[in-house]
Amino acid sequence: MTTPLSKVNTAYWTKRSESYGKQHFAELTDLNASKWDSYLTKVFKKANGTLTKAVDIGTGPGFLAILLAKKGLEVDAVDMNPAMLKKARENAEKLGANITTKQMNALDLDYEDDSLDLVVSRNLTWNLEDPEAAYKEWLRVLRPGGLLINFDANWYNYLYDKEAKEAYRNDRKRVANEGAYDFYIHTDVSRMEEIAKHLPLSAKQRPHWDFTILKELLPHSSHLTVTKNINHSVLTKEQELNFNATPLFSIIARKGME
Repeated sequence: MTTPLSKVNTAYWTKRSESYGKQHFAELTDLNASKWDSYLTKVFKKANGTLTKAVDIGTGPGFLAILLAKKGLEVDAVDMNPAMLKKARENAEKLGANITTKQMNALDLDYEDDSLDLVVSRNLTWNLEDPEAAYKEWLRVLRPGGLLINFDANWYNYLYDKEAKEAYRNDRKRVANEGAYDFYIHTDVSRMEEIAKHLPLSAKQRPHWDFTILKELLPHSSHLTVTKNINHSVLTKEQELNFNATPLFSIIARKGME
């Protein structure tokens, strides 16, 4: 279902697709890519059985999808936004990665129950109008023993938390003082803040919210691990400087039997 908010959100990300595509390509060709590859290799050891078929939900310009394809997985790169899928295809072609792009709603995936070995997402959940429904859908298509991996952060939580607001401002000052690249330079912050005010997860404390929801949704025999800050493991020094106040967290769920 298309809502007024989703139309505004789609328009924002369509406009940003060019700069976001370049950002992802840069990340895929520097130290960032090798750090992510090492991290994913460690995570995959938690899987029960071989990981073959994967879907990257909210792929954007294809960062995770391309990394997974280079690790030998069969990967579908899923996104609602055609402009983002175009950038994912372009990036994959430049880097020699074989991915299949599919325009699809994160809340309504065109896959059979228990059909995927791996479901991944990065920086998407915060941007959804119904993130709990998304988690339900992702677990539906994941086979028992398969992995759900979600990377996200408390993006725009500073709109509701004074300490978080101060920390965010300090990040921007520190980046400027050290002459580092500011990753918010291509972001229409005021417009994104207005969208974020209407998104449910902006006001939540995460990843505690995610942990609570997934504990309810997962079969009892599942295994759930949440790491609150993985910045040092996957980000470059410049990225760590930019996102010290909003650390990336990881959620790794191995789906058990019913």
